Amino acid sequence: MSESGRRGLDLSTNLLTVFGAIATAIGIAFTALWWIVSLANRVEDTQKRLSEFSVEIMKRLNDLQTEERNQFKELQNDQLKFMQAEIAKIPNIMAHIEANERAITENRAALQQNAQRIDATSQQVNERVNNAERRQAAVEVMAGQALDTARQNSPDVAVRRTR
Repeated sequence: MSESGRRGLDLSTNLLTVFGAIATAIGIAFTALWWIVSLANRVEDTQKRLSEFSVEIMKRLNDLQTEERNQFKELQNDQLKFMQAEIAKIPNIMAHIEANERAITENRAALQQNAQRIDATSQQVNERVNNAERRQAAVEVMAGQALDTARQNSPDVAVRRTR
């Protein structure tokens, strides 16, 4: 082979190598571009889904807040009703308390009167017992004197004491 034939072969091999390298570079660039575009689409899709998801979460959160507010209002209304019912009972309870206080005051007065009556009755009983004891003592003294008088007047008669 001549040098010009070799040069043609070298030139065509060089051209083929360059075209192969250019085709590989274009393939790599196209692949990188394809990957970047598909990644951008995925990022865009992900952002879109996240946006939709955040909107849905906000709606659910608002619904939950509304439901919680309603439940709180219901509880508050129930508590108010209960408190009103309890407050409505207060006058009746106060009336019972006042009646009980009056009954206690009347019972205390009756107790004091009964205590005074018991004291007076006790004093009367004690006086009667003392009078009875004095009379019994006087009777015993008089009986003893009568016995002594009877013995002096008739010493022969046997006299028996009952005590």
